[in-house]
This record gives sequence, C-alpha cells and structure tokens, in this order.
Amino acid sequence: MTEIVQSKWKKAGWSNNGGGARWLRTLGPEEQRGIGLGLARVRLLKIFCCDELNKCKVGIPPGDDDLQFLPDLLVYLHWDGYPWKSFPSSFRPQYLVELNLPYSKVNKLWKGSLHLGSLKKIDLGYSENLIMLPILSKARKLERIYLDYCSSLQEVPSYFQDLHELKTLFLEGCSSVREFPKVSKCIECLVLSRPSIEQVPSTIQDLSCISRS
Repeated sequence: MTEIVQSKWKKAGWSNNGGGARWLRTLGPEEQRGIGLGLARVRLLKIFCCDELNKCKVGIPPGDDDLQFLPDLLVYLHWDGYPWKSFPSSFRPQYLVELNLPYSKVNKLWKGSLHLGSLKKIDLGYSENLIMLPILSKARKLERIYLDYCSSLQEVPSYFQDLHELKTLFLEGCSSVREFPKVSKCIECLVLSRPSIEQVPSTIQDLSCISRS
C-alpha cells in the first residue's frame, strides 16, 4: 500500500520549502476546518523524504506544537520525520493496519488505551525522543514492531508477552533498555543491543520459535 496523498496536502499549504506554512497561517478557522474535512475520508497517507539525512522538510507553521487532525479512516500511515510529539487527541485509528513513523519527533504517541484491532505493524525506528511506548495491549493482531535506535526508550512493556501474534521485535540500538523484554513464546525474530541488556534470563530457552543461526 503505497498511495501518496499529495493534492489535498498541497491545497492545505504543506510544501517542501516551507512556503506553504506561511500560506497556511493566512487562513481563517473556517478555511482550516474545510481542509480537515477534505482529508476526512483519506485512507492511505504517505509523506516521505528523499534527502540523505532523512529529515522531513514538510513546512510546519512556527508555534504549531500539536497536530490538530488525522483521518480516523486511515488504514496505512507512513510519515518520515513526523514533527510532533504525539498524535491528535481526537484521532481514533481503529482501522489502521500499518503505522510507520521513522525518524519522528514523537515522545509518546497517545495517552490511554485505544482500540487497535486492525494494527499489524508499527515502525518507530530512529525516533530518538521516544521515551514511552503507547499502550498496544489491544492490538491483538500486531505482528511486527520496529524500535531500532529509539535511544531514549526506557523499557518494553510487560504486556508484550500477551501479544501472541507478535513475530518480530527489533530493539537494536535501544541503549536505555536494560532489561530483557518479556515477549510471547510465539516470537520468531528478536533483535537486541547486547551491551545494553544487563542480563539474559534462563527463560530465553522457552522462546522455541526463534530461529538460531
């Protein structure tokens, strides 16, 4: 699923050179609300960067500390360098199947527990400000989680051991994670940073589905 939704965002004033941000600030509340309504039925959204430093250049108006809107009907969301600390409080991603926010500025995606019955993949790799994972205990179909080089992440929640569909968990470069994660016995691929994990428990032998090379 790689549909790139460009036209509506271009009309909304987002651009690669920041000029759109200046244009957006000239809009009144009603016009901005109309932009949100125009995006309300978007199901696939991909915003990506092509520069070598993986820095998203989508223009964000100064002082906009919070994103105000994301479509609830989203099935696929990919946003390189997502520039906010969290998702809008109104966002209800009950249809979301795949979430990719590499190199984001997120420190915690949302508060509380959301209905995530469709979610199968989440990628927050290289999100260096991420300090806490969102509650994913209701994401019972979750198969893959990528947290590579989330250097501020402190721990992996214990409920991961109850995510029985989880097959892949990447924690390489998570230098602040000190304890071996509690995961389901069904996991097949677990990637850790050896220097940061202080002790490997004997229960690792119970992870019989992991392939050893």
